[in-house]
Amino acid sequence: MKHDPIIISVINQKGGVGKTSTCQHLSAPLVDRDLRVLLVDMDPQANLTQGFFGSQQTANLAWQQTVASLFVDDLDPEPDDLIVSTPVAGVSIVPGSWELNKFDFPQPTLQGDYQLSLRFFVEEVKDAFDVILIDCRPTLNLLSWNALLASEFVLVPFQPEDYGVQGVVHIQQIIDEAIAGPNPKLRLLGYLLNKVTRRSLHKTFESVLRNYYCDDVFTVTIPDATHYPEAVSHRLPVGRYKKRGKAVESMNMLCEELLTRVKRIREQPPTYLYPGNKNGTDTTVDTPQHELGKAG
Repeated sequence: MKHDPIIISVINQKGGVGKTSTCQHLSAPLVDRDLRVLLVDMDPQANLTQGFFGSQQTANLAWQQTVASLFVDDLDPEPDDLIVSTPVAGVSIVPGSWELNKFDFPQPTLQGDYQLSLRFFVEEVKDAFDVILIDCRPTLNLLSWNALLASEFVLVPFQPEDYGVQGVVHIQQIIDEAIAGPNPKLRLLGYLLNKVTRRSLHKTFESVLRNYYCDDVFTVTIPDATHYPEAVSHRLPVGRYKKRGKAVESMNMLCEELLTRVKRIREQPPTYLYPGNKNGTDTTVDTPQHELGKAG
C-alpha cells in the first residue's frame, strides 16, 4: 500500500494562540496510535524545540544543525544531520533557530527557489514518517509560505476572542494564493478553538465562529488548562506528563477528529477560502469580528 504521510502546517499570524502547544501536545496521542511523528520548528523563537530540550540546550545547537541550514545556498545537509529524537519515543524534531530571522523575507512569492526550501526537505524525508507537523511563526512571510508549500493541510488555531481571530482573512488569502499557484493540493483541515474558558465572551465568540465557519471549525475545543504549560516545563507533551484529566482527554479527542478530518477532506477537491475568491470578486467581506459586534 502506498505510504501517504499527513503533512500539516499549524499557522496563525497572531502569537499566543496555541500553535506550538498544539504541535507538542498532539504528538503524544499520534504516537499512541502507532504513527511516526516529525515536528518541524519553523519559528525563530524555537519554542517547540525548547519545549522538548529546554532553552540552554536549544541555544547550544549550532544553526547548521537546525532548519535554518535549509535556506543557505552552500549547505546541503543530510536529513540525519537535522532530525533529532526527542525524549518521547516515536517523536522526532527538526530544531528551530534564531538564525531563521534572516530568511523570513516579505513578498515570499518573489523569493525564487527559497520558497521551496522546506518542500525539498520534506519530500526527501516524508516516507520515514506518518505525520509531519510544521510549527509556523506568527507572520505570513517566507517561513510560513515555505510551510504552506510543503504541506497538504493547514490547521489554524485561535482563541475565541477578537485578538485571536484577527487576520484570519489574510490567512485565507495566502492559502488561496498557494492553491492557485505552487501547491494546488493544499486544503484547510480546520480552525481550532484553543485556550477556551467558561467565560461568557468565549461562549458567545465560539457560537459566532461556528455559525460563520460551520464545519470548518473543529468540534473539539482545547481548554485553558494548567496541565499544558506544566507539561512543557517538564519537557513533555501533556499525555506523557499526566495519564488522565481534561487536558489529556482534549488532546486525545483532537487527535481522533484530526485523523477523521484528514480522511474525509482528502476525498474532496481543494477550495478557496477567502469569500472574495470564492465569489470571483475582490470586495471586502465581513469577518467574525463584525458578527461578534452584532451579537453583542
